Amino acid sequence: PVDSMFRQHPAATLTAKQEVRCRNGNSFSVKLEDGTYRAYSDSGEFLMLAKVEDGVMSTIKSFWAV
Repeated sequence: PVDSMFRQHPAATLTAKQEVRCRNGNSFSVKLEDGTYRAYSDSGEFLMLAKVEDGVMSTIKSFWAV
């Protein structure tokens, strides 16, 4: 699976509201330390490689099917 290429980064599971924002290309607030994360839906779908800066998660590269 494509997410295996990013295993060096911690995983984060998004809430339903965060997932909607993610799929629409928007940034959103999170309670995570700054860094790079693998972001997953609540059902376990790999959504994106993301960065967190100052409590805001944004997309580096999305991976869901359009």
